[in-house]
Formats: sequence, C-alpha cells, structure tokens
Amino acid sequence: MAQIVPVYNTLVLPGTVFYMTSDNYKTSTGQDPVSGDRLIFLIKKNQVEPKDYAADTFYPLGVTASIGEVSSNGYIEIKADARVKVESLTFNEDHSINVESMIRKPYKEDLPLEDEQRRLEQMKSALVRSLSASPWAQ
Repeated sequence: MAQIVPVYNTLVLPGTVFYMTSDNYKTSTGQDPVSGDRLIFLIKKNQVEPKDYAADTFYPLGVTASIGEVSSNGYIEIKADARVKVESLTFNEDHSINVESMIRKPYKEDLPLEDEQRRLEQMKSALVRSLSASPWAQ
C-alpha cells in the first residue's frame, strides 16, 4: 500500500524528480522515509491540520511517486510518476489517510501545440525584457 503524503502550497508534477527533507516527510506522514516506498501525494486546498482532514480538504487529483534515495544529510529524492483521480478517502484516528479508490489518469496534452508554442514565445520575450535591464545581461 502506498504511503499518503498530504502537502499544501506545493507543486508536484508527474515525470519529475524533486527533493524533500526527511523531517518534512516524517511530519507529513508520521513515518521515516524508506528507499523504494510508493507514495501518493494529495494536494490540500487550504492549510488544514491533520485532525481536521475531511474529503473536501484535498483536490481530487493526486500524483503517485516513489522514494529514490534517502541521503544521510537529511534529504530524500522523490520520483513523481503519474496523475491519479482520488475517488474515496478514509481518515484514521492517528491522522493517517487511506485511499480507498483511485483511477490512474492517462497522460494527455492539456494544451494544443499552437497555444503551447505561443505561450513559450511569450515567456521567452518576458524573460528577455525583464533581464535586459540587468548590468550582466548587457
């Protein structure tokens, strides 16, 4: 069974690798991180204490992941995998969460290619404009 990791104000994208402190992980899950453990990140809508968790605390989309490496300097490597639609949660007295039902969401392009190209060009232009005033950009 996958370990549930509730997070707030955090962006978790499928197909990425990111890092979290072991302390933050333990605070979120109540467990020590173990290399190879499977995870499901549930994104909270608002900052809510575990004792107040309810089904509407979380967005319906989560991200599956696994712990790659647990370093001795207090960081863990997390490899995000795929989006999942969480349909049913249960909340335990120890504030842990069980996912009772979820559906793996297939990857799909959310943006037509033309829009993607247009937005990329807009971002490039905005970046060049904002950096052009810097002395090191001359």
